[in-house]
Formats: sequence, C-alpha cells, structure tokens
Amino acid sequence: MATADAIATVTAAIVQHLLRAIEATGRTEIDVKAGSAGDLATPESGVTVVLHHVSPDQAVRVAPGRGATVPLVLRYLVVPRGGKPLEQQGLLGTVATALAAHPVLTSDDLAAVTPGVFGPEERVELSFESVPPDALVPVWRARPELRQPCLVVLARPVVLSAAPSGEPGLHVVQ
Repeated sequence: MATADAIATVTAAIVQHLLRAIEATGRTEIDVKAGSAGDLATPESGVTVVLHHVSPDQAVRVAPGRGATVPLVLRYLVVPRGGKPLEQQGLLGTVATALAAHPVLTSDDLAAVTPGVFGPEERVELSFESVPPDALVPVWRARPELRQPCLVVLARPVVLSAAPSGEPGLHVVQ
C-alpha cells in the first residue's frame, strides 16, 4: 500500500511517461507538465495533465488485517495546449498511442519519480474512460479553457495506507 504522497507520485509518473513518449517521436520541444486548467492558456505547445476527480475505488478489496486503507481511482484530463488545432490533435494521438502501448505504471516507474511511496509489487493501471460530451459541460462552464479536445485517463488502483509514513511531504525527483 502506498503512502499519502501516492496521488502526486502517480501524476508525476504519468507526466514523465508522456514526456518520454513524445520525445521518442523527435518532438523534444514539446512540454508535458502537471497543472491546472489555468495552465492551458500558455502559448507554448505541450500537454497538461490535470487531476480532475478522485473517487473511492469500489472494485478494490483489501485483505483483512492489512490495516486501514483508502483505495482510489484518479481521473485525469490530458489536454493539449498552444499551437494550432491540428498540432494539438497530433499530440492527442501521440498521448493515446503512448498510453495504449504502455498502460501500466510499474513499481520501477513510480519509484523513479518518488522512491518509497509505493511497495515493490504495486502498479497502477492506466486506461481511457469514455465520457459522453454532455458529462463535461459542468467542467466547461466552470473552466472554459478546458473546452477543447482532451482524453480522460483513469489511474487505478491507488491504495493508500492510512498508517503514517513517518516522513510527511512530497519529495518528487525529476
């Protein structure tokens, strides 16, 4: 089970994964970052990974005797920014193929970002969520800058241990 820093670690691992995938296409000028909807107004071409929603993962059952746990599903909006519309659509295609080719963040992927947050056998699966366009209308009303093509990506299971980790705070290595 992971420490409280797991959510930030998963976000950073997704960013690193997408950055490697985009750089592998020869596009070293493309920036990938974790951010918020406000970051989408920047003119430089890139991809922003926005943690959109966190909910309990009802599909995860933790064995009794393992202590208090919090199984979560993390929902991300992966949004291209800057550039021309066709460039943004190309970035979405690159992101989609990268996630389809490597849909799992392994314990090595997670430890490369923040060592010690996840156990050596833990992994996080990445998948696309099909969202009807009208389901995003409340998001678009609240944050009009998000009203553009994006991918909804689920990260699961992220099982937090309610036990204190002994070392509070996030220590992300990039």
